[in-house]
Amino acid sequence: MKEIYYVEKNNFYFNKKVKRKCNIDEVEIEPLTLGLCGSDLHKFLKQSPNKDYLLTHVLGHEISGKVTNIGDNVTNIKIGDIVVVNPFNIPDNLKSCESFSLCDEEIDIVGRNIDGGYSELIYLPKNCVYKLSSSISTDEAIFIDDIAVAYHGIHYIKEYKSVFNDVAVIGDGPLGILCYRVLKVLYPQINVILFARNQEKIKNLNINFENYDRINLYKDKFDVVLEAVGGQQSNTLNKSILIGKNNCIILCYGVYNFNYMAELDIRTLFYKQGMLKGINSYCNKNKDFENAISLLSSKKLLVSDLITNRINFDDSVEFIKNYASIKNNIKTIFEVNRKWKHFSLI
Repeated sequence: MKEIYYVEKNNFYFNKKVKRKCNIDEVEIEPLTLGLCGSDLHKFLKQSPNKDYLLTHVLGHEISGKVTNIGDNVTNIKIGDIVVVNPFNIPDNLKSCESFSLCDEEIDIVGRNIDGGYSELIYLPKNCVYKLSSSISTDEAIFIDDIAVAYHGIHYIKEYKSVFNDVAVIGDGPLGILCYRVLKVLYPQINVILFARNQEKIKNLNINFENYDRINLYKDKFDVVLEAVGGQQSNTLNKSILIGKNNCIILCYGVYNFNYMAELDIRTLFYKQGMLKGINSYCNKNKDFENAISLLSSKKLLVSDLITNRINFDDSVEFIKNYASIKNNIKTIFEVNRKWKHFSLI
């Protein structure tokens, strides 16, 4: 068995994965579907994080698979279950934390300080593992983490805006698209527009989208703006300020570079009495992960059409190294251990 061993930017390779006995609170999983997340792609190809930020050499947190062994204290999962992974190992005594970054105590995170999913065999804490219903395929399940992040932001919209009719989403990646779709399922009456740089890749997704280059035409139009781009640029944040109404809420889902200092039109934001708030994933106060599972189980939310590349895990390292040549990608999945293939077909 093998895993993708990450050292630093542009330095990663297949390494041997050794099978071992589960610890008493661990679950052994043979992954079936792994999602290639943009945050991991950033580490692979663009920027090595600080050594105190990343404490594992195995990335990957969008994981679904089959349980092949369990520790003596594991009662919530049994051998043979098809499961999805919540990347946050939330202690049983932690009930009211909104986001892992706001918790009083440190939370272990899969793919950050717990070995992640880019492997043919993984060992994870029992609290990270959720049994999947038969209504969700393992391919669909890798979107649950992003759906939970979308839910996390929506709680803040409801907290600060009793009424919101016009919402803009900036970003045509998986998270931006899922924010758009979750909003349209939960609030079908509101107007949502997604501003996209690459209209080609989303033109067949039944989304109300607009060319990002035309965003200036929407000055002062939106109650809520969701920024889902990030990187090392401040253009999308300034455009968010531009298109927000007075008293607007701007939720920043985008993951920005480490130590990046943005230049913002702060005068306009304050003049509008707008709010700019970061959305740093989720925890368990509002049951975002469970809500994401429930929404996906309801079949009201479509995700399967976002899978644009299916790559055998044996070819994953080469695929990542050549990612710059991939066109119109939304979500890449790595197919692993496909002897269980019938569990993963949509």
